[in-house]
Amino acid sequence: MMGRTWMFVLVCASGSSVSVAQSVSPGRIVASHDVNPLSTSIADAQAEAFAVNCADWLTEVATGPKRLLLFECATEPLRDYSPGVEAALVSAGYDITVTRDISLTIDDFLAYDAVFFGLRVPEGGGLSQLDLIQYVVSGGSVYVYGGATDGILDDRDATNEFLAAFGMEFNACCTTPVTPITITGTHPIFDGITVLPSGVGQDVININPADPRTLEVEVLPNGLVVYAVFDGTLQCTAVDLAQPFGVLDLADIDAFISAFLSGDVAADFAPPPGVLDLGDIDAFIAGFAAGCP
Repeated sequence: MMGRTWMFVLVCASGSSVSVAQSVSPGRIVASHDVNPLSTSIADAQAEAFAVNCADWLTEVATGPKRLLLFECATEPLRDYSPGVEAALVSAGYDITVTRDISLTIDDFLAYDAVFFGLRVPEGGGLSQLDLIQYVVSGGSVYVYGGATDGILDDRDATNEFLAAFGMEFNACCTTPVTPITITGTHPIFDGITVLPSGVGQDVININPADPRTLEVEVLPNGLVVYAVFDGTLQCTAVDLAQPFGVLDLADIDAFISAFLSGDVAADFAPPPGVLDLGDIDAFIAGFAAGCP
């Protein structure tokens, strides 16, 4: 295995110049079962504090003025961002932009420290999931919500390709309750939070429970996961693909080769998003050669 691995890397490295160097850790993700807690329909003071907590955790390693892009599922009260949530974020020092523009790309996302997104209703679709994957690999962070469906559209079509790249996915709607959820989790996104409002949503599935980067942070008594997180900062850089995280070694090379040969977006380190080519190989090599900071 070692001979095959190093031969692959050395041969491919000679093909072209490096286009992207992955010298930063990937970002973070908060997956929420439901869009409603931050909406005008049910958001309360605790939901407003929760939004700030999420923004704080997602942007913890960012420096300078912090900017958030809030992709609004719909403009009606069940699926918007409540004025209270927006005001709380601004009061906490965030520069927020609210949009429904699905033409935005990674070049737009990179101007922000975190992006909030989910399914667009009633038109369907949403932000480019491949661009969002590369955004997180490049150090950006994301809050993604389910439960936005109007009964016809499927949230998973707008979110699960993105989530699967980081070990999660939404279940089919609708599985989580309308009643307020008592918070028992101790993750920083729940600091000071005891109860969060809830609409009908869909639970989060942890695809790879053995991966320490993905955590189920709030679980209902019936076992359904309503909030989960991915913490890419456990990796020393984006090319730190395999455990033990914090060390670049042969396991990371093998993980990259396996992902690249199978067409897995885990190997997608260079533009254009969703295309695996020599640029991704060169970017991996550059990041690996640079080592952990």
